[in-house]
Order: sequence, then C-alpha cells, then structure tokens
Amino acid sequence: MYLSSGRYGEVGLTLARFVKLFNRSLGMGAAVLVAVAFFILSLTLLHALSPLSLNSVPRTAQIAATGSPPLLSPGEIYAVAGVPLQVNVSVYDEDNDNVNVTWDFGDGSPTAVTMSAPAGSWDPMVVVFQNHTWNPVVTPGTGDYDVYYTLTLTGDDGNGNIVVQPTPVTVHVPDNEYPSLAISVPNQKVQPTDNVLIVANATDAEGESLTWTFVFNNTDLSQDVLTIVDITPISAPGELIWNNVSLVFGAEGNYKVTLFVSDALPGSQVFPHNKSVQSTVIEVANNVAPTVLSSINVDPQSPIINITLGYVRVNYSITAFDLDGDVLSAIWDLGDGSPSITNTSQGGRGMYTFEQMWICNEASTCQSL
Repeated sequence: MYLSSGRYGEVGLTLARFVKLFNRSLGMGAAVLVAVAFFILSLTLLHALSPLSLNSVPRTAQIAATGSPPLLSPGEIYAVAGVPLQVNVSVYDEDNDNVNVTWDFGDGSPTAVTMSAPAGSWDPMVVVFQNHTWNPVVTPGTGDYDVYYTLTLTGDDGNGNIVVQPTPVTVHVPDNEYPSLAISVPNQKVQPTDNVLIVANATDAEGESLTWTFVFNNTDLSQDVLTIVDITPISAPGELIWNNVSLVFGAEGNYKVTLFVSDALPGSQVFPHNKSVQSTVIEVANNVAPTVLSSINVDPQSPIINITLGYVRVNYSITAFDLDGDVLSAIWDLGDGSPSITNTSQGGRGMYTFEQMWICNEASTCQSL
C-alpha cells in the first residue's frame, strides 16, 4: 500500500511499479539501482518543468493502497482559523479494493472515517474528502500569526495493508480587529445631587470580552476624580454591547468622561486594541432661581371699560430669564376669582417675555383670551 501527496506522489507510485517490473527480469539488486536512478531523474524533471515546490499543493493529499511497501511523501495543507476547509484525498489501490481512510486532524477533535469506492482507477483517481475547521486557542486582541498541526491519514484496504501519512497543516490566525465605541452624556446642566446617566456602547468584530474604563476628569481643576472599570463577557461577533454607568457628582464643576475599551488581556491593552473616546462637557451646578427683568407691564395702564362694548381688553406682560436654561412657567392670577392661567417658555438661557390678554367687564369679572 502506498501513501503519497500532490505532484511527487505520482513519481513514488511509478517507482514502485518500476521496481516490481525490474525485479522480475533483472533481480532485486539491479532493479533497485535502476529504480533509484529513475526516481532521481523523475524528480529532477518534475522540478525543472514545474515552479511548484513539494508543499505547493494545499488542501489535497493522496493515498495509494496496494500490497507493496509504503512510500511516504507528505504534502502541506493551508487553512484559516475558524473557516471550514474541504480536504480532498485521492485514493489508489492496485487490487481495486475499497480503502478506509481515517482522519486524525491533530487538534483534539474526534477522528473521522471515510470509505472510498473501489480504488483501482489511476486516471482519474478516486477522491474522498472531509470538511474540517481548525479553531486554535487565540489570545484576545492578537492575530496575524500561524499555528501548526499534523493531519494523520491512515489508509486500510481491508487486507492487512495499512499505511499512515502525516501531513503538515498550517492554520493562519487573521489579524485581530480592534473595537469601536461611542459615549453620550446629558447636554444640559445637572445638579450636584442628580443621578447622571452615562450611555456607552461598543462592538468587537471577534466578539471578544471587553474591558471598559471610565475616567472622570474635573476640567476646572485638570484633575481625574473617579475611575470605573468593568468587564463584559464574550459576545457574538460584531454584536452591539451596551455598558451604561450612573453616578452623583456631588460637587459643582465642569467634567469630561474619557472611555477606554480594550479587547486584549491586561498587559496587552495598548493602542490600537485599547481605543478611547471623550465625552462633551458635563456642567454640574446648583440650580438658581430665575430673574425677572421688570415688573408686570399693563396695557393700557389705566384701563377704562368701553360703555358701548361693556368691556375692556387688557394685555399683561413680563420678561424673565434663567441662568440654568430651565423651562419657566408664569402663572397669572388676577385675584378676582377667575381661573388662573399658566404660560411656559421654550427653555434655554435667553430672555423670555410672557404675555396674556384679558377682557374685563363692568362686574369686575375678567376672562382670558
């Protein structure tokens, strides 16, 4: 039985036949000498005619099973970590036997067995295959390197002829993508006693565990005042992960939050696998009362009821502003028992004038418009 791989496997099978032929006619010694010369010449011709090297036929190994001693010429298989690969095996047996091919992928996964059809055809040869995925253990945040395995192929023709072929496997671990992240904070002033929500999210192409570091800095003092570290577990590749924090600042000031997210292990959490983003300024200050710029304006200042109409229109107005930019409310109550009226501002730090029109009659009863 013979095991061979790729282009040079055919030379081995031809050599075996050559030895068998000359053994019958010249005797074993002469046959071996002639066969060696033939093998060297064949290898030289193949090398001259083809730019491919011994390991130039990836993903394909060949097994030939006969009653003759084995000839081993291992090829090489190239794969990408985590990506399924179909490995094809060509099978040849001079006795046209079915050949059992056992696959040991060298990574601790269960072995697989494939039975070929009768394998007496030389051109084309019978092909069996297995799909396999090599998943080497990858250190988080690392990539762009190779991991090596040995695929062991065992051919058994069922007649006591067993041949074993170890085949090198090179598995490439692709370059690791770094995480992307975002952060948002309140865009309006908050009080020192408010519970402030910081919203943050990140994605990682490989879905690795992420380390989140929130650094709070008082920009007035140029001083870091708080650091929060959290770790989220492994996720689906590319999944959006939310990690919000809330806190009470407790003191007035202007603050910024810098968020660092890393998909690497401690000791390797450096750029670009430790990305950062900074928030806008969070203004923390105590709320102050609004300021009224003038007293209530009345137009006309001395309203007189029109005898013909039986009433008079009166317009009231007042101007105010708020340092905190809060929404202001003006509640009008004329004190005559009529319902009070509430006006509201749009919010913001600009000045706002509240206006309200009333109709008052001879009975000293007023109605808002």
